[in-house]
Amino acid sequence: MLKRMPVFGTPRGQATVLLADVWLNLTTMARLVKEATLAQISRPEAVA
Repeated sequence: MLKRMPVFGTPRGQATVLLADVWLNLTTMARLVKEATLAQISRPEAVA
């Protein structure tokens, strides 16, 4: 958690927080897709 934003002003702070949230969501989604792909490759008989 940041105690102080690295930018000046509320609009820029909100934009920075928004970008950080988007980045976190995208990296989480990429990790989940990677895990699901690896699980499917290791167990091909589980595909319906």
